[in-house]
Amino acid sequence: TLPFDSTKPARELAAGYASDIWRDAETKVDWVYAVRDFTPSSAGAIEGKILVRFQLHDPAVEETVWKRTPLNPDNIQLSRDGTRASGQFPWPTGGYMDLENGEWEKLVHGCWPPYAPDNSHVAWVFDGAHRNLSLFSTRTEKKWKVKLTSAPGTEGKELYHPRWTNHPRMLALTGPYQGVKG
Repeated sequence: TLPFDSTKPARELAAGYASDIWRDAETKVDWVYAVRDFTPSSAGAIEGKILVRFQLHDPAVEETVWKRTPLNPDNIQLSRDGTRASGQFPWPTGGYMDLENGEWEKLVHGCWPPYAPDNSHVAWVFDGAHRNLSLFSTRTEKKWKVKLTSAPGTEGKELYHPRWTNHPRMLALTGPYQGVKG
């Protein structure tokens, strides 16, 4: 951790690539979710074998959350109730984990698969063209697509880094980018 006021030195909490922090609404305990046991990958994205969680203020309290498939550490995001999480199993397989029953579902190939910041249980996967979001209700199995390149100046261009805000109907992106060849 690194204090915001920089008066104290940073300290290591535990091993792994921290992917998300989630607060249990009932206990008020903050959990850090981290990917560990990285393996070489030819896919162009880092891959780990295990997802653990540990308490932010007591890192010795730790649990294994996932070890069924390889996964990428970026864009693992939990639902507000902590029962599901987005992920890549591994890249470019975008999907979500049902943490209650230990199952996972592939949604589509793509990247940046976040989970909605509320309890709507909606996830998206950004398409390979970087122009559309494929959204999925992981409760009702409803699917829909949102074209992101209809705003002036974005036609035919790529967008990157889609992130949900704290509100489920608002997101942020970077771009537009012209695309690079070679």
